[in-house]
Amino acid sequence: MVDETHPVRAELVDEILSAEPTVDIQEEAQEDIIGPRHPTLFSSNIDRTNILPFRQRPRVLVTSANDCPRAYKKALTSVDKNLWELAIKKELQSMNDLSVWDVIDLNPDYKLVETTWVFRIKRNHLNEITEHKACLCAQGFTLTPGLDFNKTYSPKGRFNSLCTLIAFATLRCLEFHQVDIKSAFLNATLTETVYLSIPQGLDFNQI
Repeated sequence: MVDETHPVRAELVDEILSAEPTVDIQEEAQEDIIGPRHPTLFSSNIDRTNILPFRQRPRVLVTSANDCPRAYKKALTSVDKNLWELAIKKELQSMNDLSVWDVIDLNPDYKLVETTWVFRIKRNHLNEITEHKACLCAQGFTLTPGLDFNKTYSPKGRFNSLCTLIAFATLRCLEFHQVDIKSAFLNATLTETVYLSIPQGLDFNQI
């Protein structure tokens, strides 16, 4: 209780009640810079049940990154067997339509070149699968340079050339159109005669 009748005490109480709270600006700024004096401590106990052993990590990464079979038999026993079979049929049909080969009797003097299937998956810009592709390739490493072939060069556009064309089209307000040529390499003319073995998946009676 305050004795309001006493003039000194009443004046002192009024001064205390009317006084505004003061803040040490220097101390407050220092606390903002330094931060809390006692930071929160986190537990270092890690659940290691979901962490693979070190020796298994490379194999898991390779398996997840490579979805394409590397052999004909593996393609026909994979989960996407039907899709790979369809891709093989498309490739063989394209070769048949373009008359890539003629069936002949094998002469002992001819050097036979084996074939192999190369499988790959095409994806769009969202990394979504758009197509399963199968490409029939000749095992050219069995041929002798200068005897079985003379050139191994296949003309392709350079990235710098593409950038130049895009810049030129931009300056001239031209439009660019992207196209995908099916079986582009099958349209090239082969000057040498190459004798291939019958590819896997091709029925001899259907040739």
